Amino acid sequence: MVDQKLQERVAEKIRECLDIAEQRFDRSFQTPEISYKLRGLVAGQANSRLWRIRINSILLQENTDDMLNSTVPHEVAHLIADKVYGHIRSHGAEWKSVMRLLGISPNRCHRYDTTNSRVKVNVKHKFCYKCNCRDMIIVGPVRHRKMQSRFSMNKNSGYRCCSCKGYLVFVKPLGQVTYEQARDGKTKRPTKKYHVLKKGSKMERALHIYKENQFLLSRITIICLFMTTLGMSKAGATTYYYNCQKRAA
Repeated sequence: MVDQKLQERVAEKIRECLDIAEQRFDRSFQTPEISYKLRGLVAGQANSRLWRIRINSILLQENTDDMLNSTVPHEVAHLIADKVYGHIRSHGAEWKSVMRLLGISPNRCHRYDTTNSRVKVNVKHKFCYKCNCRDMIIVGPVRHRKMQSRFSMNKNSGYRCCSCKGYLVFVKPLGQVTYEQARDGKTKRPTKKYHVLKKGSKMERALHIYKENQFLLSRITIICLFMTTLGMSKAGATTYYYNCQKRAA
């Protein structure tokens, strides 16, 4: 949360930039809405249609002076350039001219440490396919499920390569990795260790059903399978589904 004093400093800087622009272009500019809910790698964003500036609060608090003197004017320059020149390139000549008017070097990107502001991404399973011209075509779980579903219905109808027109053939699952890790040949990241399941137990049977259908059936369908096959309530089947998902990851 950005404290009140820092918010006031941001507002003052924005107003200072707008005053300079008003004198140069002989027109008034309304103070934009300011939001501090931006997350991730981006320091700031400007939306001229909504007349709003979004600031990354974590980066602002970690790089206060630099962001006040560079990021904030950077975003204000976007608003002014769009208002004065209309539909233009995001970091084109018009924006650069406004940046120079505000006394700022027209640099596009920041170099802040984004460790604390990064948004954690849930890495999904990847699958390797091949065709006549490539040995590795990486797809995600949704595409893989569609491809396997089509193949199960008709062995002669599947997805084709755009280049060689050959059928895509499933090679192997790659595990829970990013596309970059998959291309580099890395295996899935380490997972939590669980106790060995007792043979014939309800959890062991549920896990068997889950592994056979996780890439062919939807979550709801698998939960219904648990209910009918294992005699569970919907709440119990849902809990088993997520436990199976964790074990199979």
